[in-house]
Amino acid sequence: MKKILSVALSLITFSCCFLGGNAVQKNSEVFSEDISLYDEYIPTQTVSENLISMKAKYPEGMKWTNENVYAWNGGIYSRGGGCVSFAFILSDSIFGDLPASKHTDFSQIKVGDIVRLYNDIHSVVVLKKEGNIITVAEGNYNSSIHWGREIDISDSSNGFTYVLTRYPKCGDTSGNNDIDAEDASLVLAEYSALSTSSPSTFDDIKTWAADVDGNGKIDSNDASAILAFYAYLSTNNDTFQIDIREWINK
Repeated sequence: MKKILSVALSLITFSCCFLGGNAVQKNSEVFSEDISLYDEYIPTQTVSENLISMKAKYPEGMKWTNENVYAWNGGIYSRGGGCVSFAFILSDSIFGDLPASKHTDFSQIKVGDIVRLYNDIHSVVVLKKEGNIITVAEGNYNSSIHWGREIDISDSSNGFTYVLTRYPKCGDTSGNNDIDAEDASLVLAEYSALSTSSPSTFDDIKTWAADVDGNGKIDSNDASAILAFYAYLSTNNDTFQIDIREWINK
């Protein structure tokens, strides 16, 4: 009965928020999460501070409904209204033009991720994660903006549907959200350039993504590992969420 009431309440509290197509077109407390490999290039502390700074522009209780529409830079969806538009605005404020990817491994939720809830009717942005509890910012919550609600990932009545993340993938040097032969080729080209004292063609994110074995340098071993991982993914479609570094160390 408790779960039925919870779901019913969610249907009353949140107006339907829409997602558009797949064409591409700041709180006084500092939120953070456990340090992860992502902190090497997008520190969660920085993500938290950027989110917090947005509260000054979008304060608690500010009116926010489906009439508020925003075109997103993350891809997958071109635009959204209501809770979606607010989530997209916060996401772009942090990640700029980085492409998004979608997954359903809710144990891997990170600060700054967009989480779709209540069986695909409401979107929130993660401000903090501690164990199974996420603290979120959201639009169209009783037709307004709300900061700081806590949600339990392990509670099935919350209807976790999927996660949109814009943290780059280790191994994805091309930035297309896939790990394939193109990435291996780019790594080999970078290795060749570095070996001949030519200027690097990689920025900090690509440098991090290329060093898949995590030894602090880019070489042919990284390219070989990317090719092997690509072959693995091609024949194991159900394991698309595994991280290449995790795979290498298995």
